[in-house]
Amino acid sequence: MTALVPAPRAAGTPGSDQAGWGPWLMARLDPAWRPTEWRADCWLFTGSVHEPRSSVSLCRTEVCDTVVSPAGIFCPFCREQQKTSPQPAEEFARTFVPERNRVSFGGVPDQCGFGKDGQRCVRPRHCRQLCVTHYTQWRSHTSRKLPGRWEDTTAPYTDTPACPAPACPLPGLYGRGLCRHHAQRFREHRRSHPDALVTPWAAQQPPYLAPHQFSLLPLPEPLRLEVLYGLQQAEPWLRIFEPPQVRRMVRDLAGTATLVSAVTDEQMCPRSTVAVLRLLTRVRTAVQAAHAEYTGTAPAKDDILDLRALGQRSRTPAGIRTPKTVDLRTIRQRWLRDLLRTWTIQQRPGADEFGRTLRGVELASRALAPRPGTDDPARLRYDDVTAVVESFRTALKLDGEPAGWNYRMSIASHFFALIDYSRRSGTTENLSAAFVRDPATHRIAQEEANEDEVGKAIPEPVIRQLDAHLDLLGQGKARGQRTLAPADLQLMYRTLYILLRDTGRRPLEVLSLPLDCLETRNDQISLTGKLNGQMGMAG
Repeated sequence: MTALVPAPRAAGTPGSDQAGWGPWLMARLDPAWRPTEWRADCWLFTGSVHEPRSSVSLCRTEVCDTVVSPAGIFCPFCREQQKTSPQPAEEFARTFVPERNRVSFGGVPDQCGFGKDGQRCVRPRHCRQLCVTHYTQWRSHTSRKLPGRWEDTTAPYTDTPACPAPACPLPGLYGRGLCRHHAQRFREHRRSHPDALVTPWAAQQPPYLAPHQFSLLPLPEPLRLEVLYGLQQAEPWLRIFEPPQVRRMVRDLAGTATLVSAVTDEQMCPRSTVAVLRLLTRVRTAVQAAHAEYTGTAPAKDDILDLRALGQRSRTPAGIRTPKTVDLRTIRQRWLRDLLRTWTIQQRPGADEFGRTLRGVELASRALAPRPGTDDPARLRYDDVTAVVESFRTALKLDGEPAGWNYRMSIASHFFALIDYSRRSGTTENLSAAFVRDPATHRIAQEEANEDEVGKAIPEPVIRQLDAHLDLLGQGKARGQRTLAPADLQLMYRTLYILLRDTGRRPLEVLSLPLDCLETRNDQISLTGKLNGQMGMAG
């Protein structure tokens, strides 16, 4: 299981000795990781259709038993048949019955059909329902027109030599004792390495991989251990585990020695797709954190919050997709740091709520830092609250611009809600009773608006521009009742603008004005006094 926060520093810091990096990772691998799918003895992953978190299923055709990945698609054979079928995909999947006349590449053929004295040959058939050896014998006997029956000169085989490649299910009946797949690959390898030996080469070869499989054997150590460790650590962050993406990542990592380097993901795997790069980022994040722990440079476990591992809620149903950690060392007071961590773990706030609370805590920590005794929650005073509130009043945005009143009010409310939580839950022991906000004194007043702009829904420069072009309002592609005459439509737009300009009201506010909203005083028409925001109107 992945811990909610990074593991603490190792008791004995190995320093920069990279020779111990591989064994250190090996000791931290999960031996029970996906036991029905992962074979640690041969570094092979085979996705199971019974594992709900793997993107693996049977072919979409109902009577086809071919395993595919990603889930819910047609296998290659059915896909080719469906392309030429006039039926819709749903109807085709329900009615089509695949009839294959040969075994797909990498599959295990049926048993040889030759038998003698009640014993049947156990080797897989190759041609004419015979295995390779029996087919060769039959062909030689027939082509030479030898006397007698060819069956009398041979016997069924009771054993099948295995291919020396780990986990390869195919028989080693081809050149140098390899299966058909590995014999072909070894011939290609010998073109560039003419002195290569079969045994050491085969020991590093994965079996023929189906779409729902991947192997880490092609990777050198310690890269092989790094990828496996990263996959185990990143799995809880993945919505679904897709073997094809891992297989492509392993392919693209060819030539890479280690994931712990300063190069970017794009430089490490320049040919990778966006999905593969996203997976690589998650794997590298976990591996680099482990390497920091190995070298003794990782922060203590209480200093880092992994929000995604904590299950923080996101604005979208997809959740948090990228690594998201918070370094609490920016908060200088230990009691305030512990309070924020405990609240986050227990309450699991949403992204917006956590962001506002964190910003409030950082500002409060900065304001309390120069004040004596604020490291001890029991010594906090009323003046300390005043200093914290003053930091909220003068808060800036992250870009250095002054923050708006609503934002400053929000971070203040979230910070003091955190303090109230501490008192209710008893999280912070001996929290001073004097550290409390005064509703009258510790207010964040809203700034006065410019008197020249009070009640004006349209800025003055815009008003001057529109007044100079009143005759153009309502012309062109104007919205409104198409049954109105052009002159009436233009008059409607002009009237609406004058209402917005002279009342200072917004469009919805203008629409909500009652019919008896006007009164005349000294030959001047204005809104009635009972309406809030009364302003004079032009006649």
